[in-house]
Amino acid sequence: MFVRSTLHIQWAGFEDPQSDIDRFEVCVGSRTMECDVIDRFNALLHANVIRSNLSLPTKTELFATVWAFNKVGMYVSGSSNGFVVDESAPILKRKPTFNIGETSTKGNTAQWDRSLLKLGWEFVDQESPITNHKLSLLTHHDGHTPVENIFIESEQHYTINLDGANWLNNGDRYVAVVTSCNAAGLCTTARTDELLVDSTHPHMGGMQSHIPNTWKNFVDSTNETLTNVHLTWYGFYDQESEINKYYITVSRTYNMQELSGGVYVVNHKWTSQTQSVNITLTESLKKDDLIIVSIWAQNYVGLNSSISKTTLITLSNSPSSALESGSFAIQKHSCDIHSCIKDCTCAVVGKPCVQVTHNATCRDIDKTSTAYHNVDVFGGLLHQNMSVTASSACLAGHWNMPFTLSSTVLRYEWSLGVQNHVVGEGIFDLSSESPWNDIGLTQQFVHCLPTNKSLVHGEYYVVYVRVWYDLSSFSVFTSPPIKVDHTPPSVHRGRYIIEGDSACSKDFDFIDWTDAISACWANVFSEQQSRIIHYTVGFGTSPNGMSTIVLLYINK
Repeated sequence: MFVRSTLHIQWAGFEDPQSDIDRFEVCVGSRTMECDVIDRFNALLHANVIRSNLSLPTKTELFATVWAFNKVGMYVSGSSNGFVVDESAPILKRKPTFNIGETSTKGNTAQWDRSLLKLGWEFVDQESPITNHKLSLLTHHDGHTPVENIFIESEQHYTINLDGANWLNNGDRYVAVVTSCNAAGLCTTARTDELLVDSTHPHMGGMQSHIPNTWKNFVDSTNETLTNVHLTWYGFYDQESEINKYYITVSRTYNMQELSGGVYVVNHKWTSQTQSVNITLTESLKKDDLIIVSIWAQNYVGLNSSISKTTLITLSNSPSSALESGSFAIQKHSCDIHSCIKDCTCAVVGKPCVQVTHNATCRDIDKTSTAYHNVDVFGGLLHQNMSVTASSACLAGHWNMPFTLSSTVLRYEWSLGVQNHVVGEGIFDLSSESPWNDIGLTQQFVHCLPTNKSLVHGEYYVVYVRVWYDLSSFSVFTSPPIKVDHTPPSVHRGRYIIEGDSACSKDFDFIDWTDAISACWANVFSEQQSRIIHYTVGFGTSPNGMSTIVLLYINK
């Protein structure tokens, strides 16, 4: 109870068939049958009384005692269970927080998964147990949310799983509000920080001929002639979460990055529509050289755009000078084919080159008979190795290439699909989409489904990685299956938790020792789709109450 000044006491069950009840006497004390808080008083024949103008003590267990007297002066008494006056609401110990470790890159305050929200929090109350929580979801513009109110008991974390008809909206910022209530009916409310949701990759831009790109040779401190290039691009954008950074590579070939010495990372400049970078190449250029510049953008959720590849031709302003310099021209037509699947830099975006013929045959190398058979592919991002997902919207994958073999790889492509079906089945529209996605030398990806598609509960999906060793040879590697599970564990009907001695041979309602207690729940919980990985156990003085408990995290 939370009111110190008023107390309502009621009772029932007292009777005397022979001489009837004459009166009831009532008092309140710090122990049963004692009256050190409210003196004993005559309640006449009432079955309940209300006393006001009190000043009941807090943080003290109190008991109400009732005596029933019959007409001949004989009596019987009974005491209530203990109760405590609690005037204070629960205290926030750990602010409600979205857990986005599996749905965003490190350090971001946004996530790409529209179907899943994971929350954690902690409230404490020293006077009375916390008995329930209420969860609600709000948007930054007070728009519609698929979650109005969720009522749970004394848990300190929760996963909200949404079906395909109720996914979160791209570009919306969400706030979860958690209200914690104790046994006295007092509540405390706290909210998370805003979480931006964006499942869309940035729109791909690129280099254009009307924007100048230049090169200039120079002699470094070791007397080696190198080239500095100034590259400019535009057109990358992300309507929901904005562009965060760009990745740039320069090579003489379609897939490598030897001229730039790896991947250059450039932060997005907010003050300009065009973006630029100066890169010192590892070699020098001369007139009529061809180089391929690859650029892709990453948004603030951590999703990458497709890779924009452009072939540049060096034009010299000083052909007779040892230290040449000049500008670049973009090769728009008649560009070279760079693989057996007709990759080139002047094709329609997402399509192979069709202007030229190419007779090279793609050769799928049997990975079990080559030195490349130990490429390990997994679901989830790096260091996650996910075999089960609660998402209905997104899947991720990564792979490990041994360092000794990494130099033999030309590039990677990834795909997804239902296990034991053709590559891409259940993820892509194979009648109009290619299931393979070029990712260069990056070794992880995230793919989110459009609104009209959804991962199927109970289905198994796999990650495919196509590893290219040259322009016409590749091997395909497959991850272990990823199970989709949208439901929590269930409780078997007719099963219940047994508490008692260490053997759990009998369910005890009363014990005469205070130093230990055992609980057993064999065959109580079941999980049909995936598996139970741990149990969280709490002991309290009331159902769902956890005021005097120790939480145990028990692996199965």
